[in-house]
Amino acid sequence: MSKLCVFDHPLIQHKLSVLRDKNTSVKVFRELISEIAMLMCYEATRDLPLEEVEVETPVAVAKCRRIAGKKLAVVDAKQLKLERTVEVGLNPGALCANSRGEVFVVCRGNYYDVLPKVQKVATDGTVTDFCDGNLLAIHKDRLYVMSATTDYNSNACTVSLRAFDTLAGSETAINLAEEATPGMPNAIDVEPLSGDLYISSDKGPMDYDKQGYVLHLTSEGALKQRFEVGIHPFGVVF
Repeated sequence: MSKLCVFDHPLIQHKLSVLRDKNTSVKVFRELISEIAMLMCYEATRDLPLEEVEVETPVAVAKCRRIAGKKLAVVDAKQLKLERTVEVGLNPGALCANSRGEVFVVCRGNYYDVLPKVQKVATDGTVTDFCDGNLLAIHKDRLYVMSATTDYNSNACTVSLRAFDTLAGSETAINLAEEATPGMPNAIDVEPLSGDLYISSDKGPMDYDKQGYVLHLTSEGALKQRFEVGIHPFGVVF
């Protein structure tokens, strides 16, 4: 039997009221759509199964609960119902899709011996490894993947930014960030009209308590602007 979900959380109600206001700008409208969808996703995935695991904390071993397995949740956006789950790599995070409906997801590993990578989920649910990477963004079927290897002892980070044609499955650019390499990238996104790249970054791996910056690059990696921003800039959204 299907389950009816009524989303009456105060935050959703508040954001809907702002969304419907005729004075709300296009930029804020888009941000609200994303935020409301995220809140709805929390409710739609409330019944995902959990498993008990032991986690070694700095002081002791603790018993915690995680989502059972390594899965993506596929939610029917019209009925707001969980359709199925797809088994992917360890610790899945950010994801995006191309015009064919293929999904690309960052599996962040365990921050130790299982390294982060990007996997592709085909429309039939088949999962394959696509490339190494920590961050990703997509624009008109061109996938940008950023890899960052940190050395906390020297407060340094080795960064690469590659581009892929997701329809052809080929790499089209090897190191787009060569002209302006971020010190410790936290997020990447593409401005939808121009196709320009925006990367938020700390100055180094140990500088998360200091002011960071945002790099504005062309789609081919040429630096256009650098903005000094607040402490630990963690996201870029259009």
